Amino acid sequence: FCTDTASGHRQVVVDLPVWNHCGMGIVEEPSTGRVLRQRFVPDSGEMSTEVLSEEMTEFPRVDDRLVGAEHRWFHVASKDPDHPTSAAGEWNRLLRFDTATGAVQDRRGGKRCFGEAVFVPRAGADAASGEGYLLTYTYDTETLRTELVLLDATDIAAEPVATLAMPQRVPFGLHGNWLPA
Repeated sequence: FCTDTASGHRQVVVDLPVWNHCGMGIVEEPSTGRVLRQRFVPDSGEMSTEVLSEEMTEFPRVDDRLVGAEHRWFHVASKDPDHPTSAAGEWNRLLRFDTATGAVQDRRGGKRCFGEAVFVPRAGADAASGEGYLLTYTYDTETLRTELVLLDATDIAAEPVATLAMPQRVPFGLHGNWLPA
């Protein structure tokens, strides 16, 4: 997103996951990663990097109404260090970052792996509120079943608002968008 600095200059801010390598199971040592916030001031050429987390993550998303604009919250899939998965691309944890407070909410899936979490605004909620839902697929690595899960975005650790069993497995890495009717 673009915003103004304290000195009145425009700056570009990007929140992103970075990995030491994209092994995806091809190399012997596991990848490690971080979540960064990078700031670039075009007028001065100044650039800074802030580490938001030492987590390896993927599928970063904000409320689509705020793409390219300042946002407070973003969501990523991550790996649960207490329940390692057997294959690359199995993200069994969701994180919600609050960039204003530094707080991170955590939902652990255990044997269930998450896809990209798409933000769905709560009816009547403005974009600044962060109120809404996360819509994501989960894949159970033991039963080999996929569910479409709706989570309360303000409390991602709570029980799902709704769960829909899918008739077949949905592959990892599926990207999606929410478009209101």
